[in-house]
Formats: sequence, C-alpha cells, structure tokens
Amino acid sequence: MSNFSAVFGGAGGGSLKYENFTSSGTFTPSAALLASGGNCFVRAIGGGAGGGGASASYAGGGGGGGEVTDWTPVTVSTAVTVTIGAGGTGGTSLGTDGTNGGDTTFGAFLTALGGGGGKGGASNGNGLDGGCGGGAAIAAGTTGGGGGGGAGGNAMNIPTSSSSGFSQKGGKGLKGGHGSAADANVTTGQNGGIGIDGMGGGGGGGGSAYGGSGCSGGGNGGANSVGQAATNYGGGGGGARGAFAGGAGYQGYCQVVWFE
Repeated sequence: MSNFSAVFGGAGGGSLKYENFTSSGTFTPSAALLASGGNCFVRAIGGGAGGGGASASYAGGGGGGGEVTDWTPVTVSTAVTVTIGAGGTGGTSLGTDGTNGGDTTFGAFLTALGGGGGKGGASNGNGLDGGCGGGAAIAAGTTGGGGGGGAGGNAMNIPTSSSSGFSQKGGKGLKGGHGSAADANVTTGQNGGIGIDGMGGGGGGGGSAYGGSGCSGGGNGGANSVGQAATNYGGGGGGARGAFAGGAGYQGYCQVVWFE
C-alpha cells in the first residue's frame, strides 16, 4: 500500500481508501476523489472455469483460472459500472465440457477474462479458450489423467512418451501456465497452473488413482470421483474421472484503491 501512497502523494495528508466488489455494482467516486483528479488503481479477476466432466474411463481436464490483472491506473470522472464474472459450471457425468468463467469488467477501463472450461472426458481434445486454458482429457481405456487447468497462460503441446507423441493442449490464455493431458501410463491428473497472489489458479485434472491438485484457489481433480469446486476468486474447478461431474469455478473479484 505504501507504493500507492507514493503515487498518489500520500505524504501530503489524508488516507488510502479502497472498495471491494464481490458482486456486480457501481463504483461511485467521492467528491474528495474527484477534487483530487479522480486517480485510482484497479485490479480485476475473471471468473474461474468449470472442470470437465467424465464418462466411463475418461478423465476430464481442470478448469482454467480467471485472468488476474496487474494493478491498473485509471482516472474516473463519474460513476463506473462494475461487472463481476460468474464462475463456470462443471461438466456433467456424460463427459461434457466445463463452461467458461465470466469476464470481470470495470466499465470500459479494464477487463479480466474468465477462465477456459476444462475439456470433458468423452474424447481427446483441447480445453476451451478463455482467460486461460482448461486441460484436455486423456484417451478412453487408459489409466491416464486429465490435464490441469492453466492459470492464464498461452497453451502449447507437450511431448509425451505415449504413442500419440503429444498430449492435448489447453485453450489460449494471457498469463501463467497451461493445461495438458497426462501420459497414458500415468494414473494421476495434472496439477492446475499457479495463479497470482493466491487467486486465479487452475483446477486439477481427474485421474484414475489420484486427481491433480488445484492451485491458488483451484479445485482438486477427482480420483475416480467428482471434481472439486474452486475455493477462491478466479479459481478453476477440478476435472472428474469415471462418470462423474466436474467441479464449479469460483466467481471473479474487483478492488479499487485511491488516496484522498
């Protein structure tokens, strides 16, 4: 907070103020803030995506965490609408994909993208595009695990030792890691990508023996069970394994900080 004070000239007196938004609403600047020029900093976190559901012996990928933006300087002159992105819904036991998390916006000034839904465990495939990539499912009939959801990173293919040569990639993202499918000889789902400041982490992929761990609020993947729901802002839900539903993503968040 001392860095904010230095930027806003806090040495001249007054105090640092902030407002947190955990649901959509309106930021109404005070008369003192407007009189001082309307300068503030905003951080936004997109909603986390749902983890992929799984059918039969497939494993669902973990949901991607919502984007966590840097602190962004904004100058306001009037009230600003704040929209908080909802968490995505986990895929069903029929192996459907998890849904993307919703975008969090601070008017037209700033947007934090929602996470990409985890791929459902009904076929091989990539996670959905979003603020970060959801992990992919592993092939049916193997003991492999689903990929962990990314924490906002651009996705990429990862070489494996299986006959396929490559695991499936997560969807595109903006920050952090990616989701990928586990090798066919591995019984553990991939861990979710690490978020920022404990938020926006990916959900773990489902596995036949062990589910991958969710990171930075992301839900754990299921070990022949349901994927766990995310537990902190922007976290992606865990992927399922074996005819179970994926976990739900966690909603987004926004904080506004200023000096007056």
